[in-house]
Amino acid sequence: MAFDNTVTVSGNVVRDPELRFTNSNKAVCEFTVAWNQMARDGQEKKAHFFDCVAWEKMAESVSENARRGQRVTVTGRLNFDSWEKDGQKRNKVNIVVEDVGMSLKFKDSGVPDAVASTAAAVETVQAAFDEEPF
Repeated sequence: MAFDNTVTVSGNVVRDPELRFTNSNKAVCEFTVAWNQMARDGQEKKAHFFDCVAWEKMAESVSENARRGQRVTVTGRLNFDSWEKDGQKRNKVNIVVEDVGMSLKFKDSGVPDAVASTAAAVETVQAAFDEEPF
């Protein structure tokens, strides 16, 4: 039986993603997603932060499109790193990104505008095809 290592997290981008390139010229983009957990009494929140790493084309796409404060849904796999620094062993778990999408769960404005602009674009394309070329 294969081990399934898939995680999906929805939350807000903490800061603008940072794009850099490795020595072998591969794009890598690091960003953090925050999720607020409500307490049972509904009053107190606890913030959880998830470090995410995207590679190559996904890294470039994330760096171009994701912005601080934007709500996203990240799907990927968990990665466990360990190293030693100053004689102390350190560990870190992050998400290696496979997909990132915009989350509209709490978005109440702009969606009708986006639908309207998409419909207008479709009408424009259809009108262009309906015209006679000669």
